[in-house]
Formats: sequence, C-alpha cells, structure tokens
Amino acid sequence: MKKIFNTEFYSEQESEGGKEGSKKLHELEKMGKYVFHGSPVGDIEELEPRQAHNYKEGEEPQEDGPPAVVASPYADIAIFRALVRKDKTGFESDGKGNLHFRASSGALKSAKDAVGYVYVFDKTNFQPKAGAPEASMGWRSEHVAKSLFIVEVHYNDLALNNIEIIEN
Repeated sequence: MKKIFNTEFYSEQESEGGKEGSKKLHELEKMGKYVFHGSPVGDIEELEPRQAHNYKEGEEPQEDGPPAVVASPYADIAIFRALVRKDKTGFESDGKGNLHFRASSGALKSAKDAVGYVYVFDKTNFQPKAGAPEASMGWRSEHVAKSLFIVEVHYNDLALNNIEIIEN
C-alpha cells in the first residue's frame, strides 16, 4: 500500500499497485510545474539548505555552489536518490532530458527492500543551477522549502531499464 501525502492539507490518499508512485510523479513532471527531491526519510516537514558537493574518483569532494535545497525537474532522479543509496551510484543527463543511471549490484540489491520518499515542490521557488539550462538536472533554492506532496516509492518505481550496473 502506497500513500501520497498532501502536506499542505494533511490528508492522505491510498493507492495500490506496482508503479503507482512513479506513475503519479511522472504525471506531475509532465505538468512542468514541479521539482522533486528524493530521500529515504519520509517525515521531513521542511528541507533546509545544505552544502552540495561534487565527487570525482580519487579527488577530494568539491563544494558545489552555495548551500541550497536541491531538487530536479525529473521524477526519475528523485526516485533513484530516494531508493539507491549504498555503494557506488551516479546519474547524468545530456542536457535535453535524456537520463542515464549507474549503480553497483549491491546498491540495487539494497534498493529492493527499501522504501523511499519523493518530496514535490513548486518549481517557481527553485532556479536551475547558475549557468545551467532550464533542462538541467539540479534546481536550487537557497531558502527553506516546504513540500506540496510526499510520494512513497519502492523498487518497482525505479526506471530499471535505464540503470547500468557498475562494479562495487
């Protein structure tokens, strides 16, 4: 049983089925009015700006802009981040909305039993990362952000046909 929480009105809707979370999120994505943030934690009332980092193998993490709440206009990125958290993972975009994901077999195995949450925000409160096109993966808000909805997601909600398995 999946729950879609409307945090603005504190009401719940329940839905059953394999990919109901991703189905609802993709409907919202098509509207173009929302950005999405994935988390393994489902009871966050407000997301506070945090320092993002870029990680390159063999290098120290580099700060990525000022502290911000980071979200994406792509629901699949938020679903991936909510569920695939262990070992090596990554994702990228060609800047035109074509997404590619990478995860170790261990990360995908852990995701099978995971429950994740996608926070849905009003897109007007976020901007693309400085210098990035509107189709960029990461949109940012330097202010505290309160979600409109929280959607519970599971392994079946992942875009499994678009995940490359990499070495642990």
